[in-house]
Amino acid sequence: MKKFPNYWIFTILAIAFLFGIAVASILSLKWQISWQIFAMISTALLASALYNYYLKNKYLVLASWSALVIVAGISWYVYNDQKSDLAINYGQDFEFSGVIVKQPEKDYKQQKIIVETDNFNQNTNILVNAPCYPDMAFGDKVKISGKIEKPGLIEDFDYGNYLKRFSVYSVIYMPEQVEKIGQQQSIPSKSLRQFYVVPSIFEGAINRVLTEPQASLAGGLLFGSKRSIPDDLKNDLANTGLTHIIALSGYNVTIIITVLSLILAKYFGNKKAFWLGLLLVLFFVIITGAAPSVLRAAVFSILIIYGKLIGRQGNQTNLMLLAAIVILFFNPYLLVYDIGFQLSFGAFAGLIYLSPIIESIFERSKLASLPIYLTAPLTQTLAAQIMVLPLIIMYFGKLSFIAPIANVLVLWIIPLAMAVSFTTAVGAIIWWPLGKIFAFMAWPALSYITIVSNMLAKIPFASVDIKNFNYILAVGLYVLIIFAIRITRKKLSKLFKSKLYTKAIYIN
Repeated sequence: MKKFPNYWIFTILAIAFLFGIAVASILSLKWQISWQIFAMISTALLASALYNYYLKNKYLVLASWSALVIVAGISWYVYNDQKSDLAINYGQDFEFSGVIVKQPEKDYKQQKIIVETDNFNQNTNILVNAPCYPDMAFGDKVKISGKIEKPGLIEDFDYGNYLKRFSVYSVIYMPEQVEKIGQQQSIPSKSLRQFYVVPSIFEGAINRVLTEPQASLAGGLLFGSKRSIPDDLKNDLANTGLTHIIALSGYNVTIIITVLSLILAKYFGNKKAFWLGLLLVLFFVIITGAAPSVLRAAVFSILIIYGKLIGRQGNQTNLMLLAAIVILFFNPYLLVYDIGFQLSFGAFAGLIYLSPIIESIFERSKLASLPIYLTAPLTQTLAAQIMVLPLIIMYFGKLSFIAPIANVLVLWIIPLAMAVSFTTAVGAIIWWPLGKIFAFMAWPALSYITIVSNMLAKIPFASVDIKNFNYILAVGLYVLIIFAIRITRKKLSKLFKSKLYTKAIYIN
């Protein structure tokens, strides 16, 4: 039997852990009942691993450890899920006090606040659909009364599972009273509060010096703010597959930072690009208020930049899996219930496995003469979009045929649009006339995005709705994508005999 590389051991065990978490999210297991079963199975598997190690059956040892890690993944999810079994009589009115532990999501109708309270014999988070006033913020102490309910199905949408990723297991839809009674004064709370204030300050400055829809688009690009974006622009972006540029998701941030890092590497070299990219990631985290999706994307982005530096695909795969395991260790719900995490993970995989193939093709085409700031967005976006395509169809029920062209035409200007939008905001904060001057530079880039998306959205059959695209079909499509990658990789390696391609794909 052919011996596989040593790094595959970690790859297999990491995938086993992720598989265990995925299985546990489907099963309805109770920790109090199942932990003894987990302990017995783990003991048996550990004994099997030791026995086969003594007999020098390496593959059976690996199989035993893989099964043991799967059980560990299931156990970790079930252990964390016991927090959802709260000693609350749902459907009754309660009065309690607590602290807002996440920056509220606000629109013109309400503000959604997550309140941590210990009034139910344990710390628990409760989502409250509060009125717009008084204005709430992270770290505020509040007093609330209303009927606590257990979130469940809303039509075919499982709202309860959606909220699990925020460690929220209860909700008050229509509170009778929401009263602000103070603020947390601890240093960590004050520091995080300042982080969350940053986006609102910048967004307000942009709105003072830019007209619509450019102001709303700038806010969406920088901070993921979609509250004031006109519906027609939202529809244009959705129909052209460009919604991700205004969503502060892991996917969007990962692509933007990766593209900028490739451009930096071209002019400064890989090592300097790594440190510049690291500063870029930290800067982006700060100006976006350290949103959880951005923090997760920051982890993936830093590893992508580092992976480009080391240039070894096997190590990059393990870096991706290690990042996923670390993130899921703190929140195992993200794997199945967080779309942003899945898109970020998929984009990461696309950048590892698909971008070298696309880059190799570009190197031998007429596009090779184009500058890096045009080719980098094209290659990286195509790679990421192909890899997340099954997820996009499954979750959003829409397939955009125009999306590849739209991303090619738009994504190259996104870094520039973000840079001039940020400069405009800084200028407006320092001195309003200075912000106006910078706004004249930001307006053309932002207008270009709106015009292109509007023109492409008008093309007949630019997108089609796809219904009933489930997990099974998504997995099947991923199998086809993986098969296509393997076939294309072999054909390219024989056709081009590329040293660059060989380094990017095969050196491990």
